[in-house]
Parts: sequence; structure tokens; C-alpha cells
Amino acid sequence: MSSDTKDGGRRGAVYAAAATAALLLVGVVVLFLGIRGTDGPPAPAAAPAVTTSASAPSATAPTPPTPPPPSATTAPTSPGPATAPNAAPGAPIAQFVGASAPTGIDIPSVGIRSTTFVDLSVAADGTLSVPGTANEVGFYTGGPTPGQLGPAVLGAHVDSTAGPGIFYRLGAIKPGAEIKVNRADGSVTTF
Repeated sequence: MSSDTKDGGRRGAVYAAAATAALLLVGVVVLFLGIRGTDGPPAPAAAPAVTTSASAPSATAPTPPTPPPPSATTAPTSPGPATAPNAAPGAPIAQFVGASAPTGIDIPSVGIRSTTFVDLSVAADGTLSVPGTANEVGFYTGGPTPGQLGPAVLGAHVDSTAGPGIFYRLGAIKPGAEIKVNRADGSVTTF
């Protein structure tokens, strides 16, 4: 065997070993980044634990308390607040107002603020349509508006391929945090 053949064989083995080491290093980095992942948006706060008395049957799940309805601050010409029938002393006073589309949302505790609203509807496949960009807030026009009796639906992106969406920090809202929704009639509904 000639010395050129031996040298070529050694060089090939060295190149193969170097390529294997490089691929192994890339694989370890990719594996590390894949396991670590990203933090993602904040998760919603866990509901407080419900304790039951010793005399309560353990097979019966406790009924969670019903959240109070929204209160609304409206223009001075609106009627006064209405109190829910059979309301407990010190219970929140609820005032429901007429229909008026949302024009802004402000959640100071998590830094969410937007005045970019788009209409949402039910898509052909039965799902709620979504806002076109990560910075728009959508309002489902087939239901009540914020401040009316019933569930008003606002939807927005949590994230996108370009980064966090307007509702990225929505899961960080703590119970009792104030949410204000401006309405087209000039009133502000506070939740």
C-alpha cells in the first residue's frame, strides 16, 4: 500500500470524526433548547382552595361562588344603579346599561391597553373568528356588549409568530383586578 493511500485514509477518518463531533455538538444544543423551551404567557391564577366542614359529605363537590356582575360608570344622564333582588348586605351594586360596542380596554394591573377593535362572528366551521393581527381586540357582535346583562365576548391573540399578542399577559390578572371597557356611547364599564 502506498503512503498516499494511508494518508488519504487518515484524513478521511479525521474529517469524519470532526463532522461527527460537530453534529453531536449541534444535537446537544438543539436538545437543550428544546427541553428548556420558552416561558410562554403567564398562566391564570389558581382558584383558591375550598374547604368543607367535617359534617359535609365528602362525595359532594362544593359549589363555587358566582362572580358578581359588572358595575358600570355611565354618562350622568343614565338612570341610577339598580340593586339585585335579595342582595346580601354589602353586596356589589350592579347597573346594566344598553347596547354599545366596545372601543377600548384597559387592564392596568397587567399593562393591557388597546383601542383597536374589530368585529368577530361565528365562522362557517362553528368556531369564533379571530382578529387579523396580534394587536387587535375582537368583539363578538352576536352577543351582549360589555355592561349589558349576559356574557360579552372579547377575543385577542395571546401570541403570534412575530411575538407576544395583546392578550399575552392576560393569565397574570389576579382576582379583584380592575378591567375597564370604554364604549361607543362614551360610557366606561368597570369589571
